[in-house]
Amino acid sequence: MPGSDSENQLKLIIKMIGVPDKQTINKYCGGKTPEFFQKSQEKGDTSKFKKRFEGIDHTAMELLKLMLVFNPINRISIEDSLKHPFFEDLH
Repeated sequence: MPGSDSENQLKLIIKMIGVPDKQTINKYCGGKTPEFFQKSQEKGDTSKFKKRFEGIDHTAMELLKLMLVFNPINRISIEDSLKHPFFEDLH
């Protein structure tokens, strides 16, 4: 999600996947980022996510959803990503 600056980039990401929960913000965000998230009026919209990646393979979309998660604990690991059906032709 290329943005004109880091704040714009975060806004673009939030539009697609939403604001992280308070626990994630408190644990992983520093500086002015928690304040930015608290002030954000943007809401995640899965239709925007689908539209942004329209036309890609279903398994690729599934993998993207597992990867594009703010909390690294809830995000798919590299090992599990490589085992995902999207990459089955490489196994």
